Amino acid sequence: MVAAFCVTAFLAPGFLKTTVLSQSAVQDGVKQILTGNYQLTDVSDVQCPADQEVRSGATFDCAAVVNGQGKTVTVTIKDDAANYEVAYPR
Repeated sequence: MVAAFCVTAFLAPGFLKTTVLSQSAVQDGVKQILTGNYQLTDVSDVQCPADQEVRSGATFDCAAVVNGQGKTVTVTIKDDAANYEVAYPR
């Protein structure tokens, strides 16, 4: 019975299985957006939390150093396909 539940819950329909973002990919993406889209220079040391669940509307904060100053950057997950937007640093 327990084995059947585990297979059903985690493998078959996946109702207990969650998708999480790649921490390193998000950190690279945040840096790229800050330098490319917002045209900020001297962006370094982007640190985002690990194991962020892909859930539409979820938000989390990353830390970054911009022009030598510590900044907070909010990331919002836009959809279940893991597309996200990066807010201007504050």
